[in-house]
Amino acid sequence: MFNINKKQLKICISLTLFVFAIVSIIYNNINTKKASEFDDDSIFAFMDFAISLNDENKNIEIFDINKGQVIASLSANHLVYSEAIEYLKNITGMYPKVNAIPNNGYIIRIPLEPSVFVKNQWMDETLNEIYVIFPSKDDSPYLLILDDKDRPLFFTFNADTNALLENIDLEL
Repeated sequence: MFNINKKQLKICISLTLFVFAIVSIIYNNINTKKASEFDDDSIFAFMDFAISLNDENKNIEIFDINKGQVIASLSANHLVYSEAIEYLKNITGMYPKVNAIPNNGYIIRIPLEPSVFVKNQWMDETLNEIYVIFPSKDDSPYLLILDDKDRPLFFTFNADTNALLENIDLEL
């Protein structure tokens, strides 16, 4: 077994998200014959948001996809942590769309401190953070989780997100 430190892990995750973003752009451009509305600058801004090399970043962050930037950074609290656990307990399946990053909406990064072990038919992982993606007011939110091999996995879940949105003061 080999040891890998947090910085090395986050660099690997950054590279994985970069590859995923590039593949998504290529796939979207080939299949739609038009440029993605989630432009290159937004993708890189999201990657910076998603993978911060700052090990001290324990804040909840709200990323606005339209603006391509973090619009709020809030102190983590027990209510948001509990909501994240509830979402993980209520995973219903894999997210079915190939292009899983929407063209607009919000992505909320929730640090899990302490880490949470999740075992179900789709994963067997210890998680340090999750991302809740709110694609639009009319579409259901879903989760982005990075597995132990730094692969992005997208899951649907069946839980109410109103308490989370109220706690972080976000209106869709």
